[in-house]
Amino acid sequence: MDKLAVDVISWEVDEAGFAALCHSLVPSLFSAEDVEAILKFVFLIDRKRALGSRLMAKVLCKRALDLDSWLSENNYIATGDTDINSDCDSEISSKSIDTLISLLEEYCRSNIKQKFLGKKPSRSFTLARTSWGKPYLQSPTFQTCNFNFNVSHEGWYVTGASDPLTVVGNDVAAPLLARNVRSAQERLEKRELKSKGLTDPKETRMDSWESFSKDFEGYITAAEWEFIVGKESKFIGDSHDGSKSTKHIANDPNPGWYSRFTQIWSLKEAFIKARGDGLGFEISNCEFKFAKPTENYQMQPVSESPKRDVIASALDPMSNSISLAVKPPETGGSESFKMQDGWVFSQHRLYRDDEIKICREIQQQASTTLLIEEDLVHWVTVARGPFSCIQEEVHKDKGCFKKRFIFQGELSKEQLQRIDKLDKEIEFETVTIQSMIEELGRGL
Repeated sequence: MDKLAVDVISWEVDEAGFAALCHSLVPSLFSAEDVEAILKFVFLIDRKRALGSRLMAKVLCKRALDLDSWLSENNYIATGDTDINSDCDSEISSKSIDTLISLLEEYCRSNIKQKFLGKKPSRSFTLARTSWGKPYLQSPTFQTCNFNFNVSHEGWYVTGASDPLTVVGNDVAAPLLARNVRSAQERLEKRELKSKGLTDPKETRMDSWESFSKDFEGYITAAEWEFIVGKESKFIGDSHDGSKSTKHIANDPNPGWYSRFTQIWSLKEAFIKARGDGLGFEISNCEFKFAKPTENYQMQPVSESPKRDVIASALDPMSNSISLAVKPPETGGSESFKMQDGWVFSQHRLYRDDEIKICREIQQQASTTLLIEEDLVHWVTVARGPFSCIQEEVHKDKGCFKKRFIFQGELSKEQLQRIDKLDKEIEFETVTIQSMIEELGRGL
């Protein structure tokens, strides 16, 4: 179970240096076609994201193969048939899953992972995608677990997550301050404009609440709009608590509304990425609610002398209270929302250590809050769900992703709680482009 993040915008490299680095990775890490695909992007920041995403996918796979080796060395053998219709085999598999979870807890909570990481020579592996675009490890086949992973990029970060049992989805959603920013210098300039209460000349429709609310009216549910606005309002539509109301979107949302939107949007995207059907799922047919609000939450610099190269990762307190409801797709979304069991979510705030300190200083100097912490936060969601939710094109994919799962049954409530608890103990690990290259290069 890994969660990784890299700040690509702070990586200082020019066009020529970037191209030279990419070509130097052929053929050890990438093919010539891979490098061509990375370099085809017009803007350097997009090339950075593309390289970071490809490296991160490989690192997640390599670490999972290390885990697979460690489990095998500890004589773990997945027992039981993968036929979910066999009661006997399901019982055996459940015992095997309990053993696997115990070993995962030992692996992640002790120093075993760090001691074992990178000790094994790199093994060659092949990545592929389903027809709907969900990435997976095509070869080799895992002998011990249901490894799968997901990588996302937006704004300043590339993030990734993996899981050895559940189906995983990952999404990072950027704040307004990160939009239309292509370099570290532009990030600084935009932050200074915001701190002085000035308008960014490159502002988009998303900077305007009126334009934003019109653009997203068909994708956000009534309950989600109330959360985004931050106050009781009147909306149209049903919710998974059965409430209905009239059509009205408030024109005066509480401060931080865009951050609350990215929090909701990241949940939706992570859920759909875990399923694997992408645009095949109507995003308005899933709804997220929080059982309790997070009030007076303040992010803290991780040290008294914050550094610009330190990414802080904070698990949001509301992660334990997220509920999911979905409209059955086979009905065309005509039915009401139905609560979904078997899903767990963790949400993290990603922010750079030094920027929170700068934000606090601006707030102390200004008579009004022109720059708040949430303006600097990227929301990252990790969604974990049951095997039965995997979506594939029957005729195109022919189970290419599904058949790689050793355990195809459903986790018990207790097993899911253990996985969820372990996941929430793991913060996002900060990596760099260079550290990923070095990790993948060991043993080559």
